[in-house]
Amino acid sequence: MSNALDVFRASLRNLDDFDGYIASAATNQNAKMLFRKLVVQLSETSLAEALFLSNSRDSFANMLFDLAGVWNRQENFPTGLRRYCSSLLKKVASNASDLDVWSTVAQLLIAFSRPSTPQPVASLQSGILDAPPRPNSGNTMTESQVHQVIDPYLRLELSGVVFTEVHGFGTRFDEDISAYWECATNCGRQCAKGTGCPTKLDWDNLVKAPSPWPKKPSEEAVLNWFGKLNGLISGSAERRFYGSGTTPLDDSKCKRKCDIFLSPIIVDGQGKAARPLQNHKHSWYNVLVPGELKINPSEDATADMYLQLAGYVREVFGAQCGRRYVHAFSICGDIMRCYIFDRGGGSISNAFHIGKNSKTFRLFVRILWSYVRMDSTQLGFDPTIERESGEVFLPIKTNLTMPKFVTICRRRFQLIKVLFYQPAIASRGTICWYAEDKETSEHCVIKDAWRGHQRQSEGDLFKRAKERDVRGLPDCRFYEDVMVDDILDDLQDVRKGLTYESSQVVEFPQKTLADKVWMSTVDPNEAGISRLSRLRIAENGEDNDTDLVSKTSKLSIRDSSWNRIHTRLVFYMIGRPIYRFKSIRELLEAFYDAIEGKIHILIT
Repeated sequence: MSNALDVFRASLRNLDDFDGYIASAATNQNAKMLFRKLVVQLSETSLAEALFLSNSRDSFANMLFDLAGVWNRQENFPTGLRRYCSSLLKKVASNASDLDVWSTVAQLLIAFSRPSTPQPVASLQSGILDAPPRPNSGNTMTESQVHQVIDPYLRLELSGVVFTEVHGFGTRFDEDISAYWECATNCGRQCAKGTGCPTKLDWDNLVKAPSPWPKKPSEEAVLNWFGKLNGLISGSAERRFYGSGTTPLDDSKCKRKCDIFLSPIIVDGQGKAARPLQNHKHSWYNVLVPGELKINPSEDATADMYLQLAGYVREVFGAQCGRRYVHAFSICGDIMRCYIFDRGGGSISNAFHIGKNSKTFRLFVRILWSYVRMDSTQLGFDPTIERESGEVFLPIKTNLTMPKFVTICRRRFQLIKVLFYQPAIASRGTICWYAEDKETSEHCVIKDAWRGHQRQSEGDLFKRAKERDVRGLPDCRFYEDVMVDDILDDLQDVRKGLTYESSQVVEFPQKTLADKVWMSTVDPNEAGISRLSRLRIAENGEDNDTDLVSKTSKLSIRDSSWNRIHTRLVFYMIGRPIYRFKSIRELLEAFYDAIEGKIHILIT
């Protein structure tokens, strides 16, 4: 925490009477806001989310948020807590160790949780402040889509949330091929005795025998190989593998190419499968499974390669609103890995050599064939967004004008258009749909997001606010957590079958040029602490990269602090951007209502 609090500590240089300063917060706005800033900054650390008092189910993060709410109402702030607050301020100012700081935080929260402590303000309880702790690649600064701008944000976004050497990928296909995967990964050119490896691969009926993998896997040679594979795939399959070559894909602000990807089949005038014309432009709307090709095997398992593939996935999330997760793969020389990216980060399989023996080659073909044959839900599309006939709606280019529907609290809504979306990978993935209530014909806005597992439901907060007659809030009539096949749609369900016990965390260090670009566009004081900085709070208070890899992986899976829940809310009070005011009077009235609503929240 020492480095993370340097900027805050600089504001305390001329302060010596900490008890008096905290006591003055009731009348001194500067004192009030300064301590609140410290509380919020502490609450946004990963350690605050992992720590709990022995007699409480709330994490330090949640309790600190509640404390911030009570602190704001200075007229009701318990006098007995002020000495704990001044002690914490003093520890931070003196650059005390992390252990001393968090021990003091614990003492403050123990005192705060005693029965005599007034209940925190309902409207400011944990959950309502579910804001990103740091910028990500969905930040407005990245709208230009220039790589030099996006990549620093993407590194920051993915730090600490991408796991490699994840097992269980064999369960994610149309049959469990885990045993074949383990064999391909661990055995040599011939299986060792006593390994129990599968001896028969009954997959000859999938596709006709493809040609061997190119000995010199240049991009051209690999694309030719995939072209031949397309010709061998059963005519009933509606997908094929394509490459964009030197032509960027359409429907994105970023002129980004994609080496190889699975897409709906291209047909000719008679509706038969056809090769793309020379001037054909593929679309990010149609990328079902992106892939990255490298001729050099040494480029496997590098942060730069992962980042490039993540850039493809970000484009898919941005184009295909409602995508729950995205499959991907990389081939470096003859080394293959598979990936699943979701709103919590990325999971990367262990690798195997395609050309090691006939078994590994056939496993490789089996994986590609599975991508071709996966149903919409297995590919990561949202099965609760449906076409009028009840089929899963795929947001590919040919379907964009088709009516699409979703059911919330047993009420059917038609999704008309997207008002806002979040293309970032590790984020809440928020989408706001302009929709129509098919029962009442009213227009409404549906907010679709992946909230943090430990955050209170936003719908519950709106319900409580309505019960207390809080004015100036949107009319939230319906809300629910999304269910898929009667199972809660969260990251635990999205990642079912994957195991992380022996996984490692991928580090995405900021590069010099990228770091300068990021620092020139972001105020670190406002943006919060980067995930990597927060993950480096080790048990002994020191940064230790070796410990970071092992401890972070185990901590994330054990505590489920990484989990997110897919949730939806329906609002019937629709506004428009404030800059579209029709008169000065209307603008002033809007500001007046906003201020009035904020005041009412704080005093309720």
